[in-house]
Amino acid sequence: MIGSYTERFTVPLVSAVLGDLAMTWTEVLQSPSPSALAWRLLSVRTGRDAVTAGPHRVLPAAQADAVLLRYRLGLPAEQAAEVMGREPAEFAWLLKQTVRTGAAA
Repeated sequence: MIGSYTERFTVPLVSAVLGDLAMTWTEVLQSPSPSALAWRLLSVRTGRDAVTAGPHRVLPAAQADAVLLRYRLGLPAEQAAEVMGREPAEFAWLLKQTVRTGAAA
């Protein structure tokens, strides 16, 4: 079952994002944060589905992304901040705002 899901959804999604990166490779290399650019491309590709799933249902996009990277994918806070192209303090603030609103539960 998991293999089927991966083959049907994840592999085409990642392939599409890699294609997007290839088409804008010069811009990616000149970007101050290539990982943040890649994350934005992935967010655009998943945007329609993400609105109805998980934290994206109840949180602003940046907060939902922070929760996803930190708690669902288990990235260390500094690495998750880098993926989003944010300073660690700004990333911590996003997580703190999520807890303050009670939306993290």
